Amino acid sequence: DFEREMVRARQKMLRHWLEGLCPVSVVEIGCGQEMLFSTLSDLDSVRNWIIIEPSKAFAQKASELAKKDDRIVVLNTFAEDGVDQVLSEISGGAEAVICSGLLHEVPDPFLLLSSAASMGCNDGIIHINVPNAGSLHRQLARAMGLISNETQLSDRNKQLQQTRVYDADLLRKTVESANLQVVDEGGYFLKPFTHEQMHAVFSHLPEGITDGLWEIGRENPSIASEIYINARISR
Repeated sequence: DFEREMVRARQKMLRHWLEGLCPVSVVEIGCGQEMLFSTLSDLDSVRNWIIIEPSKAFAQKASELAKKDDRIVVLNTFAEDGVDQVLSEISGGAEAVICSGLLHEVPDPFLLLSSAASMGCNDGIIHINVPNAGSLHRQLARAMGLISNETQLSDRNKQLQQTRVYDADLLRKTVESANLQVVDEGGYFLKPFTHEQMHAVFSHLPEGITDGLWEIGRENPSIASEIYINARISR
């Protein structure tokens, strides 16, 4: 469904961030089905890219990609169980740790963030992105009386076993509770309607609409479909 477009939007945002950061070593926690590295393999600065993926099926798919590029190491484990393995691969830790589309799905966000911080080097950066409770489509649903407030779990959230919906304030407080210093935050992609509704109308929209919606979300993060924080690791 429309999630493919959202994956592209996340990957576009991550490319912008990584091109500016120029990390040598990257840890990606949870690769999912659409491999981020396959779209970012041209980043010249990257020498090590470690993928931590608890799903056996996704880890196997990532391992196929690793056979084609010796910069990739795949660890089929949970983040909290993979810290020592990461540090054995990257002495001192990684400059960039990516936690994309994951924090709202785990039972213990603090454990995930603490584990991610342990994988990064001192002054390294953790990137976290999540769906935005303040997204225009959630505000519309609340105005229509379909939900009582923007943080209420939708049927889609429940189906995907997502445990919470973050707004910018809650995301910031959660990140800071893990002793991380927020250095940058924002949003991307404006989504006026639900995934199903966007999927139904998207083929009828003019060419270039995706880039326009992505940019409007960047300009108006409070109503963007997804929000992010880049946080510094300090020890």
